[in-house]
Amino acid sequence: MMYAAPSYRLFFIGCALFGFYWNFYLTLHLGMVARADNTGRGIVLCGVAPSIGTVIGSFLGGLLVEGTSYLSSARTGSILCIIGIACTLATMTRMKSVKVFVSTPHVLS
Repeated sequence: MMYAAPSYRLFFIGCALFGFYWNFYLTLHLGMVARADNTGRGIVLCGVAPSIGTVIGSFLGGLLVEGTSYLSSARTGSILCIIGIACTLATMTRMKSVKVFVSTPHVLS
């Protein structure tokens, strides 16, 4: 019965939503970093940054949990998510638009 508590249900829903969101955000993030950095050094960091964030985020998130309440962790995560979205939008507005031409091969029949 311990796993049927409302806090665990909300935690599960939050994890599922994050996992769904992460798949779409990661592709946007990698493309944005590759387009914004002409030197190519920034895209190298993209492979390491999620791992570092997982280690540090788990540790700091664990420090925020009080008993069985995840409210302080949820608030902190929500604030950081809003800051991340604002930074992403600010970066996208500063970038120049790129016209991409995709050539299709001609098929002889």
